[in-house]
Amino acid sequence: MKKFLFILLVICTIGLLNVQAQHDHHPDKAAIKGILQQQVFAWNQQNIEGFMKYYWNSPDLRFVSKNGITYGWENIKNNYLKSYPTASSMGGLSFEIKAIDLLSKNDALVVGSWKIKGDNTEKGGYFTLHFKKIKKVWYIVMDHTS
Repeated sequence: MKKFLFILLVICTIGLLNVQAQHDHHPDKAAIKGILQQQVFAWNQQNIEGFMKYYWNSPDLRFVSKNGITYGWENIKNNYLKSYPTASSMGGLSFEIKAIDLLSKNDALVVGSWKIKGDNTEKGGYFTLHFKKIKKVWYIVMDHTS
């Protein structure tokens, strides 16, 4: 009987691990990771337009930082252009994704950290991104970066 229970426990554990592995490789998570990789690539090419491509182009887009809340795609883009006017000020961007949580088939939260390394500077912090799938494409609808 103990042997049977042990085998049953092992089978259940393997099944749970398999379900978790499938969840970690969900196509929506892969799509969101791809978007974040594209953002890093665009930033490192000094292409703010490309970096902004997956922000929802709407006046309702929100960016929250220590400076307050900025609304609207155009305002957020202009803040990036003002804060990072040159290639050297943009430096090299990297992200480390801590979690991607699918809240529904059209909503996801991403938690991660960011780092920008310049010639003589390095800065970084953390972010929470609310992604929403709009017309089958994932967009950032709210960015909280510290």
